[in-house]
Amino acid sequence: MIDLLVTCGDSFACGSGLEDEDAFERSYAGLTAKAIGVKQKVLARPGCCNFIIWLQIKYAVEKIAQTNNPFVLITMTNAARASWYKPLVEKGEPSLEYLNYQDYPPYDTHTRKNLRRPIPVETDNTLQSETLQNLDTFFEQGRIGAWFQFHHEPEQRLRILRDWVAEFFDMQQKNQYDNGIMSMGHLLLKKNNIPHLFMGWQPEFENLLPEENYKAVDWGYWSKNYPDDKGTGHCDYTGHRLVHEEIIKKVKSQL
Repeated sequence: MIDLLVTCGDSFACGSGLEDEDAFERSYAGLTAKAIGVKQKVLARPGCCNFIIWLQIKYAVEKIAQTNNPFVLITMTNAARASWYKPLVEKGEPSLEYLNYQDYPPYDTHTRKNLRRPIPVETDNTLQSETLQNLDTFFEQGRIGAWFQFHHEPEQRLRILRDWVAEFFDMQQKNQYDNGIMSMGHLLLKKNNIPHLFMGWQPEFENLLPEENYKAVDWGYWSKNYPDDKGTGHCDYTGHRLVHEEIIKKVKSQL
């Protein structure tokens, strides 16, 4: 019997754009957890890439599922993101327990303490993951901008990454790479008999999955038609409620 909903994903899965005090609880995932009568465990982090979302899925299977019977709800993200380690860091197999949560809301010290969410895993915060377009914005604004996640990085190192993106990054190849990573997530969950639902706007990936495990959700549509009042590029409470109504039937069908 399902006793926990594990939320994997990026800023939409964190309820970014909603008020800090109830962003988790009134996001599409929080509403879904309430509807099926279980608590929610949020592993999501704003700005992360699909590789990090794969690590969230692995953590849910290898750690959380050892003591709980979770339903795993996964929001896929834009392929134009990447991950890398902070300078001079050497690690073995990548793990969610290395991910930098501490520089991102709602986990960071810049979120008011009474509204700050506890970091969901024990981590040393050495694994970076970021939207590649933000590199251009960072260099336009300089270090005067609120780019706390980049304060650990020598500027020359970030310039090398930005230049690599400009010269070599190919969105079509990266998109298929990400679909492959998400397929691994599906297979891992399936092998361990863990009910789950992927959400995204990836028709090619949708064609690979059983119908019960995928729901087409275009966050661009919901953000455009139900924008949050903070201007963050996310959707408001109505948008989250409507997305919840879109997915709840597929969630309940697996219980």
